[in-house]
Amino acid sequence: MFKKPATAFIVVLWILFVFPEVPLPLFNVKLLTFSLALPVFLIWLVTHLPRIPALIKITMNRYSYAFIFAAFSLWGVLVSSFSLNATSILYATYHSIFVVTSTLFIVEMFEAARTQPAVLQRAEKNIVRVGVVMAIGTIVSIFTGPIYKHQTLWTSRQWSDVLINSGVGFSSNPNQNAIYFSFYIFFLLFVVRPTNLKWFLTSALLGLALLTTLSRTGLACFILAMSILISIHCAKAFKTLQLPKWVFQTLVVGLLTFAFGTIYISFSGFFSADEGLLLGFSSDKVLRDLSERSTIWGSFINIFINSDLTQFLMGKGRRMSASIDYWGTWFTTHNAYLSILGEYGLIGLLTIVLLLLTVFFRITSRIMSSNRPHNVHQFCLLYLLAIAIASNAEEHLLSPINGFLIVFTLCKLHSVENTPKVKSP
Repeated sequence: MFKKPATAFIVVLWILFVFPEVPLPLFNVKLLTFSLALPVFLIWLVTHLPRIPALIKITMNRYSYAFIFAAFSLWGVLVSSFSLNATSILYATYHSIFVVTSTLFIVEMFEAARTQPAVLQRAEKNIVRVGVVMAIGTIVSIFTGPIYKHQTLWTSRQWSDVLINSGVGFSSNPNQNAIYFSFYIFFLLFVVRPTNLKWFLTSALLGLALLTTLSRTGLACFILAMSILISIHCAKAFKTLQLPKWVFQTLVVGLLTFAFGTIYISFSGFFSADEGLLLGFSSDKVLRDLSERSTIWGSFINIFINSDLTQFLMGKGRRMSASIDYWGTWFTTHNAYLSILGEYGLIGLLTIVLLLLTVFFRITSRIMSSNRPHNVHQFCLLYLLAIAIASNAEEHLLSPINGFLIVFTLCKLHSVENTPKVKSP
């Protein structure tokens, strides 16, 4: 089993994004589920045990960003074990199994692709196929409701007096689904690069699916990520042309104003409650949500500031900053960075923030200094920007499934510089 390097990646990819999760009746938590990918991870670990030390060494030397992200996940297990809380240890271990195992078999796949490009091509074709299946499922779910109702809670938006189904598809909520589509769209546009009608139609299908999620956060982060990339290219162009700084500054301000203006019009009652673009999202609703989350964030920060030095540095452990709400689900800070600060401590927060900033600056530097920036750099920047921005409203950085995508993205970034160019005979 898993004799071919890309097999584990492909199997896990389909399971994570298309297959249902299994309910787990523990800790009185509603919607507590686990992915069918978990046994696949465990089987891979057992069957590849002799190769793991070598893969760890390769990861440290050639895929350092993925290694740091995996180490961050293991840090969560360490601090959670100190809590002596079964729930905390279970959640941290679950996340770590996803991230660490994904890192090892994705690194194995990219290493094999250094001499066998067909390995990566096979994996990337399946990424597109999964994206298409997800898009179809998401669009269908507008009419039928979520594909897997047992793993969802809120699945609709209110338009005037009518509830409209959000495009949840195979996922657990529309916000998460929107971030998944950001990955698939950016991957298709910058890695696959549409060149014919089939690929352009595929891009349009994925874009439509993103819109049907009706996720304010997902759509806003997609627009902002694209705006930042365009701003970088503008900066590069003006640097090359040696135009005055004020011209560039005016253009960037105009671009960001356009981005925020588009977001505002899309999510507000600009055209009245019954005619608002994208189903009349109310600006009052957005402001109310922000106000509620600001209150949650303020209360959490006060609790964190008053914690002892050990908890300040190391955190309380996974899920120890959350509580079970009225609905029987986890009531979190709705901010991945604050959750990391409270659960993994200042050490954990600095690790993930410095990792993201280092990657952003590295990619930006590559784009600015290259006559023809590699499309993989742009894909990696866009997806990581989207998930980093979205994590201010949800715990995306702590999601096991997003962890799988982040590891792939970081390894893809390294592969641009690691893979030797094959000389023509």
